[in-house]
Amino acid sequence: MWKKTINSFTNSQNSLLNTDSVTDVLYELIEQSNSIVLISAFLTGSVLKLFDENDYDKDISLYIRCRPSDCVGGSCDLEVLKQLTSRGVSCFVDYKLHAKIYIFDAKDAVIGSSNLTANGLGFSNYPNFELNYSCQLSSSDLAQIDNYIAQCVRISIDDIEKMQKELATINTTSSADIPNEWETVDLKPKENLIGLFIEDFPKCNPFELSNYDDKNINHDKSIFGEDPLDIAKFEQSNVFRFIYQFVSEQEDKSASFGAITSHLHNNILDDFSPYRKEIKTYLQNFILYLECYKCNSIIVSRYRYRQVISIS
Repeated sequence: MWKKTINSFTNSQNSLLNTDSVTDVLYELIEQSNSIVLISAFLTGSVLKLFDENDYDKDISLYIRCRPSDCVGGSCDLEVLKQLTSRGVSCFVDYKLHAKIYIFDAKDAVIGSSNLTANGLGFSNYPNFELNYSCQLSSSDLAQIDNYIAQCVRISIDDIEKMQKELATINTTSSADIPNEWETVDLKPKENLIGLFIEDFPKCNPFELSNYDDKNINHDKSIFGEDPLDIAKFEQSNVFRFIYQFVSEQEDKSASFGAITSHLHNNILDDFSPYRKEIKTYLQNFILYLECYKCNSIIVSRYRYRQVISIS
């Protein structure tokens, strides 16, 4: 009922799409694809207009932010989320999500500013002016997205019903009384990462920063934070979490420098893997940062020429 006469997506690849044209492209990609991943901070009933009934037989995954404040403000509709879940759509939540990217058959993508809302898709009387870009994703692009969505939390109809009951009890007269997270449903992000990118690694020895250029110093500050006393920021970095995850999975919760190097080298997500020697340098930098931050949750022990990392 909602679908329009549209041009081939092939003619729209690598091009900008405004609010009017992005919906046409989404229609076509949904129709011709078997696997669909929708990543959008916001979600309203307009998303249902994108699908025919037989589209729900496809492998569809939806990732949204879904904070209580989003639901109070109308930018996330729990009833629509419930409808999609009941029709077989796999729905996930991440409170930090702000991206908008739609992926089809793990290759074609639409990336930009359009949320899955009436204003974002152009279904309202006064829609937003949106710009999106149609493209094909590389293997490293897909790996980066996979690394992100692996941390998102899947929700069930039972979860959504708990959220609806909680929403009815929230005092909406004061924004200060609206919580940032749901109390009745645990949606804390998963710790699992499927791998690391080179940009996740520290580039510097923190005790010899005068030997490095500003670009590498600023890179390390961006992933670990400016303050060596901010241990929380350091422990939230991807490289810390990935190494901690690997070591904690070992039988005695410890691993040698060589074993960790091999694990890191085998799980680099970039299209071109670095040499093993480079991974050793990055790992040694990380160990030096452990010392710099006086981190107590990961312990480094040295036995002559051997280093062992263990979980305290």
